[in-house]
Amino acid sequence: MHTIELTWSLPSVSDNSGSVSLFVSHESGSNFSIGVTTVSYIAEDPSGNTAYCWFSVAVKAVARPLFDDTNATRMNISTSELKDLNISAEETGLLAQDILQSMNKAIEVFKNTSEHDINDQDMDLLTKSVLRTTDDLAKFVLCNIEAGSGHVLETSAIRLNVDFDSAEKLTNTSVEMGDGHTFRLPEMQNLFLNWTSRQPIGRIVKRLLRRSFRHDDNANVYDVLSMSFTDGELNDLEVNGTEEDISITFAGDYQAFETPVVVEGVYLEYDDVTYFGMDVNITHLFHAVIINLESPHAVYGITEAYIFNDMVEYSSNYSGYQFSVDAQFDGGNSSIFIPENYIFKAERYYLTFTVPQKQDVKFSMSVKHVVCDYLNEESGTWKNDGCKVSPESNMTSTVCLCNHLTTFKTNIEID
Repeated sequence: MHTIELTWSLPSVSDNSGSVSLFVSHESGSNFSIGVTTVSYIAEDPSGNTAYCWFSVAVKAVARPLFDDTNATRMNISTSELKDLNISAEETGLLAQDILQSMNKAIEVFKNTSEHDINDQDMDLLTKSVLRTTDDLAKFVLCNIEAGSGHVLETSAIRLNVDFDSAEKLTNTSVEMGDGHTFRLPEMQNLFLNWTSRQPIGRIVKRLLRRSFRHDDNANVYDVLSMSFTDGELNDLEVNGTEEDISITFAGDYQAFETPVVVEGVYLEYDDVTYFGMDVNITHLFHAVIINLESPHAVYGITEAYIFNDMVEYSSNYSGYQFSVDAQFDGGNSSIFIPENYIFKAERYYLTFTVPQKQDVKFSMSVKHVVCDYLNEESGTWKNDGCKVSPESNMTSTVCLCNHLTTFKTNIEID
């Protein structure tokens, strides 16, 4: 049984007789177990008159320190220790929430004691430490809940969803993590080999709201999403190389650095189209590029956008273009999506497209470069193989498609 030693100041006692006997239930320096204990004092004078006072000591299990300032060594709660508590599912949820809140306070302390804002290296260390601790906490919850149940635990910096149910019920579904952040899972047979639909599994989903880790509201700091599965014995179930991609949506991408450029079209009477040509500065290799075109007037339909190395005049055959992509127009907001494998050189490109008939349209153009990263558990580094940016992405949300499950984040630059 885990205990903690506590000390306190003794109560002051006086009597007109000048002689008082003091009886106490627990001496200062006693050890206290998890739970609530009452400490009582009784004072008695030589005539048998008594007075008493008392106070309560509440001991809760909390997370160990989260951080190691050298190499992100695991310094957190131990699932094996917590297994022995033998508490109910309801008590498990309350205790887990208390531990998560303690982690939240530790993040606040870490942030507020930093003389300057957290740099990228410290942010990465903090992220990995919190991920490991929440994973241990989630497995403690799984130890103490029945199949068909789960818990949602939440603080200002961390959200943790823990479920224990059949594989069939925990796959082929969407998992909402708040503010539009979502995992969308394929059917069970795409995730697990040799696994029957009725076998119970644990599902752990985490979201770290990393802007709360910093002093400033930094537009280039984005949330981290993580999902993993365990078997009934809490052994990790690897999900890798799925035939159908897992979809991860990161919502609420900030546009604080967006500086739109106004683009006007030219009507070409012979072809009865309105022609647009514009410079697009591609600044990051291996990033998908989303070109957002916003107009106060409605424009509808799908046309082809052509990308050249140099400025070109309108030509019906578009000879010499580097590549072409669909331009999707849907009312006043339109987008052109360029996959990450299309950009082989960071430079200024020239983009052209047309819209049917003569249309008096002006577009405000902004450009977003984005890549989907995952945390490689073996190397501890962020990589992007096996992940790609979905064409469903836009300026305010990024959809990642990945063939494995781990921890994910986006890396975004907005021009």
